[in-house]
Amino acid sequence: EADDTVSDFEYKMTDAIVNKLGLGSDDALVNSHLVDYISTPTTDGARTVKGTFIIQTALAGEQGEIAFSGDQRLLNALSLAEIQKSENNTTLVTIKDAHTGNLIGTDETGNDRVNGVINGIELVIDSRANVSAEWDSTNNTLKFKENANASTKKYYLHVVDNSTDLQIGPNKGQSLSVSIPQLDVKGLGIENVYLVSQSLAQKAIPDIDNALSQVVTIRATIGAQINRLEHTINNLTVAKENMTASESRIRDLDVAEEMATFTRFQILGQSGMAMLAQANQIPQMALQLLK
Repeated sequence: EADDTVSDFEYKMTDAIVNKLGLGSDDALVNSHLVDYISTPTTDGARTVKGTFIIQTALAGEQGEIAFSGDQRLLNALSLAEIQKSENNTTLVTIKDAHTGNLIGTDETGNDRVNGVINGIELVIDSRANVSAEWDSTNNTLKFKENANASTKKYYLHVVDNSTDLQIGPNKGQSLSVSIPQLDVKGLGIENVYLVSQSLAQKAIPDIDNALSQVVTIRATIGAQINRLEHTINNLTVAKENMTASESRIRDLDVAEEMATFTRFQILGQSGMAMLAQANQIPQMALQLLK
């Protein structure tokens, strides 16, 4: 605001970094130096110009970057300059079977993601884990250091198959496994992509390309599975038509045979009754002669 003092600007910027962006630290001393006004310049380093601000975050790596967007004239007036580029920490991940101890695979990653080690599973790790920020009051700098007990960390994962098995045939093993992974911005690894500046847009291109590649691959897999299901449906439709035709022929044959049997018994019954009628007439004729 127009009437903000230097202290007001420091407070508002610190509040935005710590509370709104979540780029602060648990250490209050560190947070108090995330936005520093240089009233007493030093002979070397980034604090050599009096009357300038040093703005930084307490998170290491690209996730701790700050980007400014707004009216270009205002940004030019502020004369913002990058004094230190961010770099992600490199993490070596070793995956073993928790029951047997057998090695499954290893991967060295600098983008917080482990792909291809466990089939069908992408692991998202925090490359900033066990890295803390400390304020060096002697040199007036913010330093990142690895915790003393952070050489190796063990985590146990319980992997559950969330795929759906579709029975597509009458026999055992004739099934189709369908699995759709998480395809939101977090699952695709683009939840922290910002396009507020040309440099950030350039950095976002590989992440967006990777996300598009994942979506295309999953769409192709789903398309192949749909074709398989449609082929199965067509086969079942033909089989149903054949079954209906066979049943109709069987029913027609049964009706004809039963009608022939019924007619035969009907003729035999009528013949028997005619013979009985004739047999009954003979005694009557004998009685008539006796009279």
